[in-house]
Amino acid sequence: MKTLKILPICLLLVACNGQFGAKPAVLWAVEKKSEVLSAARDRVRKDNPYPAALANATQDRQNLELLRKQISELRQTAMARCMALQTRDSDMHPTEAAAVGSSRMTSAGLPANYMVTLRCAKASDGDQLILDLQGRMAGLDSLEEQRRRFDQDLYKRAEQVVLDSTAGYARTKGYQLVVNSESAVLFNETKTVLDVTDGVIDFLNTH
Repeated sequence: MKTLKILPICLLLVACNGQFGAKPAVLWAVEKKSEVLSAARDRVRKDNPYPAALANATQDRQNLELLRKQISELRQTAMARCMALQTRDSDMHPTEAAAVGSSRMTSAGLPANYMVTLRCAKASDGDQLILDLQGRMAGLDSLEEQRRRFDQDLYKRAEQVVLDSTAGYARTKGYQLVVNSESAVLFNETKTVLDVTDGVIDFLNTH
């Protein structure tokens, strides 16, 4: 009798398990995001080249480095010339003139040669040629900053292209999940891995 009472419950549990307990397998794949991102950046860069004003990046950077070197050399020359003149300048206070290159102190507690160096540095900063070169360097620095912002924008676009292309490819192939293979997968019960990197890159380049 007890067996007859339990039987319907068992049959119900079996039916429920068959209807609700079984979960469909998730169709998933992996991709190497870095490779897809590289392809996306090439695609975005090709479609969005630098504006004409920013196009000569290599030459501008070489000119910028040359200007820095020229300014440094001009400052050194101006400083040396100024220091030499200061030591024999008749308008210079005798105690300062005697202290150039020595460790004597001024009334302010600073080495006298430091005060001369400071004066000469200020004078070299006002040299017109140096000022002109600094103006040109500032212009090149501004262009480099514009390139940096332009590149950042392109990188963001490339990241979005990766997401859109991965989603588009996954939908056409029926994948419900695509995982970056360069991140750790902590558990994979079936041990089955399908790499769709090349497929996503092909999709990216044809859509």
